[in-house]
Amino acid sequence: MKKRVLKELGWDINKKLIEKTVSKPIRVDEDLGQIEKVFIANQLVNKKHVLRIVYKKVKNSVVIITFYVARRERYEI
Repeated sequence: MKKRVLKELGWDINKKLIEKTVSKPIRVDEDLGQIEKVFIANQLVNKKHVLRIVYKKVKNSVVIITFYVARRERYEI
């Protein structure tokens, strides 16, 4: 559903881009959060925007919690 909403807003966020962002991000941020530690993988989608994927590590797997497109300058990327 999230991919559909982003597509309606003009963002073509496909599975391949999501996998690339998690496996080869340009930067990974850590957030200790209130419950558990999560990671935020960052990947450029154009000159002004970045795809941010929030995920956690469970054993040998990655569980994606959410993802969104943000302005690059907001996260100093």
